[in-house]
Amino acid sequence: MIRLLLTDVDGTLIGTGSVIHPRVLEAISKANASELHLAICTGRPSFSRASQYATLVSPNEPHIFQNGAHVATLFGRTIQSSVLNVAAYRALVAVSRRVGVTLEVYTETRCLVEQHSAIAEAHQELIGMRAQHTDLFSVTEPVLRVQWVNTRREQPRLEAEMQRISQIQYSSAGTPDMPEALFTSVTQTGTSKLEGAAALARFYGVALSEVMMVGDGDNDIEVLQGVGLGVAMGNASAGAVAAAQHRVRHVDEGGLADAIELALETRAVNA
Repeated sequence: MIRLLLTDVDGTLIGTGSVIHPRVLEAISKANASELHLAICTGRPSFSRASQYATLVSPNEPHIFQNGAHVATLFGRTIQSSVLNVAAYRALVAVSRRVGVTLEVYTETRCLVEQHSAIAEAHQELIGMRAQHTDLFSVTEPVLRVQWVNTRREQPRLEAEMQRISQIQYSSAGTPDMPEALFTSVTQTGTSKLEGAAALARFYGVALSEVMMVGDGDNDIEVLQGVGLGVAMGNASAGAVAAAQHRVRHVDEGGLADAIELALETRAVNA
């Protein structure tokens, strides 16, 4: 029986033009009338437009933000958070300065940048936030996560640089609205969407085997493999498809609705 359903945002909940398919809206309403718990599981921060999606999916319950670095409600209750190692953080800032690629720095409440670029500004506009400009070495509050906003051409060099830095892990994702861009999220080793899923499962008192994850990107692979039922979207990457046990339709065809219906069916069978 599925008792908790987690959904990625970009390419899963929202499709081209940041549109949520009407079938998905209907399925969410149906799920919320049942005892199935819903939550978003995203790389986006809670202070971006992700808060609107979280409110739509489940307004009063916790969600997984920042690729698992921040598990919290929209009302300020933190279930779990993790902080990036200071030495690793400073090394990443140094790489950003050396290679000239924008590095977004995320705390629980704001995004900070040192460099501006057209692709980074387009990303901020897309997710509904505005980064603050500052000297990144001057940041004193805990940093949960950093993120490269880069072109696909820049990715190999960034990965080579990150492989020299200890105590970090990274994953990349994209969005249908910016097909030329990659968003490479960097967190402390051990911080991931899967760990966020485990924290949320503990919060609800359910087993990971009773959790469904619906996703489309390579940054969803670990959690798709680690929960009870991993579901890949029709538009998912090859890695996400291989990691999942089930596949639904494309995001622009409302594939998430199929996954929600599947979760509800498991509950009906076991009722």
